Amino acid sequence: MQFLRCVVVLLVVVILFVVCCSGSSSGSQNVLEAYPPIDPMDPALQARLYGTATIFPDERVVAGRYGTWTVSYRVGDTGIDDGGQIMVSLRSVSDWGSFQIDDPTGADYVTARTTGNAVLNLRISLWGKERPWGRSIVVTVREGYLEPGDEVIVTLGDRSAGGPGSRAQTIIDPRTTFKVFVDAFRTNHFVGLRHSPTLQVVPDEPISLVLVNQSIAAPGEPFWLLARTQDVWGNLVTDFTGEIFFDEAEKVEGLPKSYRFQPGDKGVRRFENLRVRDPGLVFIRARTTAPSLSAVGNPLLITAEAKQKIYWGDTQGQSEETVGSKSVEEYFWFAREAAGLDFFSHQGNDFQITPDFWERLRRLVRETSESGRFIAFLGYEWSANSALGGDHNVLYYGNQPTIHRSGHWLIPDKSQQSTDARHINALYQALDAQKVMLIPHIGGRRANTHYHQPRMERLIEIYSVWGYFPWFIDDVLQRGWKVGFAGASDDHRGQPGASSPGKEDFGVYGGLTAVFAPVLTRDHLWEALFNRSTYATTGQRILLWVDADGHAMGQEYVAKVPPRIRVRAIGTAGIERVEIKRLTEVVYTHWTDPVSPEPGRQIKVLWAGAKSRDRGKTLTWDGSLELTRGTIRQASPIALDSPIETVTLQSPHAVAWRSYTAGDFDGVLLDVKTQDGSVLEFHSPITNLEVPLASLTREPRVFRVREDLGQEITMYEYPKGKRPVEVAFEYEDTCLPPGTTPYYVIVYQEDGAMAWSSPIFVTRASQ
Repeated sequence: MQFLRCVVVLLVVVILFVVCCSGSSSGSQNVLEAYPPIDPMDPALQARLYGTATIFPDERVVAGRYGTWTVSYRVGDTGIDDGGQIMVSLRSVSDWGSFQIDDPTGADYVTARTTGNAVLNLRISLWGKERPWGRSIVVTVREGYLEPGDEVIVTLGDRSAGGPGSRAQTIIDPRTTFKVFVDAFRTNHFVGLRHSPTLQVVPDEPISLVLVNQSIAAPGEPFWLLARTQDVWGNLVTDFTGEIFFDEAEKVEGLPKSYRFQPGDKGVRRFENLRVRDPGLVFIRARTTAPSLSAVGNPLLITAEAKQKIYWGDTQGQSEETVGSKSVEEYFWFAREAAGLDFFSHQGNDFQITPDFWERLRRLVRETSESGRFIAFLGYEWSANSALGGDHNVLYYGNQPTIHRSGHWLIPDKSQQSTDARHINALYQALDAQKVMLIPHIGGRRANTHYHQPRMERLIEIYSVWGYFPWFIDDVLQRGWKVGFAGASDDHRGQPGASSPGKEDFGVYGGLTAVFAPVLTRDHLWEALFNRSTYATTGQRILLWVDADGHAMGQEYVAKVPPRIRVRAIGTAGIERVEIKRLTEVVYTHWTDPVSPEPGRQIKVLWAGAKSRDRGKTLTWDGSLELTRGTIRQASPIALDSPIETVTLQSPHAVAWRSYTAGDFDGVLLDVKTQDGSVLEFHSPITNLEVPLASLTREPRVFRVREDLGQEITMYEYPKGKRPVEVAFEYEDTCLPPGTTPYYVIVYQEDGAMAWSSPIFVTRASQ
């Protein structure tokens, strides 16, 4: 009994001690409390350990509009040590305003404060913890620490000093995420919050009506027409419910006089089974009244003579599962239903394509492909560093189950690592027995042209949202490659086939590939792509036919005499000129004259080039023109790709612009009144010029800055009046060099749009 009494007393003492201790340390209870034995990746436990974040206001955001937002982070049970960090990151493709901490009166000014007892240091980083997270605001805790429950408030677009706020991204996305990462222990190891705040970015008001239609149909043969509305950034206005009116609808059987968009249309409507009975060239026109918009469709050629139709495709782009925006399902929907593409391939970076995502891609290819309507090709972007081969789009004919990645860099599941092909030679070997094509291209990284497999590499991509790469064309043709040309969007915005650049992150509007095929089937498209029966455009559906002695684009033949080349082009706007190139040399330029000449004098000033052949290609040309001893009546922009690019007539003697190029050209068309001694002064960060207007004629003057990057300024006289949309001519070359010579054609429209025919390869017969 005595022993039991001792035990009871001891227990009572222990209980009293525990109660007293708990009462005296109630402020530390959350820290000392044991965590339940559950999965450490459990979202609730993760939030408790590392904290939570919210954003205010959290209502819908209009693309490209200015505003102020606060991201509030509440510290979790681990606290934040002195030197610890909080990182707020946007996806790398987001073109949200360029965060800055130096100018309180400027746009996108960022500040941070805390309710805790510490000082916060701010810096802006171009890179986040890891892909796909990019531009980041990094908050470092100094001179103290943060306790559980303390808050860190980051203000985006702080207006307290009079700034305009922060510009929202121009990409519409229902899940625009401000990813919050926490380094609680000053280890430079960041943990990403499972539930970071998101915003819904929606389109702005409709500013343009777009019509897209089939390119070629026989008389009485059914064709389709698609109508959509877009905001200033090129986003589909998904909630548009206005009425569209078709001019001269009676000439197109099956086309209604008007149509009111329904909420279920998502801003786009496709009209099927339309017919035109009489041969000829047709441009369908439409308009809306609220708002007042108008549009003209791309050229529709009604002919019974065309053995080959022209079909339009986008051979690459990627969604949010890798580094783009929006889900892959939304991506396929846009390509098929909104862009009006005939064929398409999703091309995610291979080192981010998980086994589950690969199966989703295979399923979508099966479900969306339909002969006569839309063909999806399974594929991926083989993304090794340039030293090992560089970017190549891989297109499979069939629904191939195996993917040969360049590596598993960002894939946690390493179970398929044995199938990797880390070098381009290993990829050639792995794909050798398969029905597959590789398209070398230049994106963030460039393809390495020291490697080439002629059987697989039938096309090269010469144009995308990253820019235009004439040096790539010259390089591969001088190496003797026999390849056709492809254009693509390489879209990251969720709008393949109609990809706008938004802000300056991407340089130009996305391109397209045209193929010649008798009908829209997988077999016929594959044959056309393999046979280089293609041409590329800057995204406009320009019609183009080129042959040399009867041999079409992409073909090879032997000739004893120089070739006779025939060209026919039908533009989406007036055609300014057509060039014929023999390898790297322009051997003939066919200039057009105004259909109805107008009095007066016009000067065209163009600037072009890239900053680099690798990342960071966009070249800033912000500058001005001054005319001495003369008057500028009007200044019209040429080929500006983004709304942030502008041309402003500042006075009768001065024009200023904001402009950037990525291998392409921008420019201004000046309506001028001149006199003896008139001089045009060109000012930009790239170069400065003084050019007497008396020296300018219709023959362009080219002032080269860096030839290897295409940096140049071109000036010439441009007679007033509209140009024809259709051009046809023949040219007989005077020289055929020994060996095999590629000939190809470049079409230039007045509005800056371009098209490039695939080369025809002419081999001089041995004597």
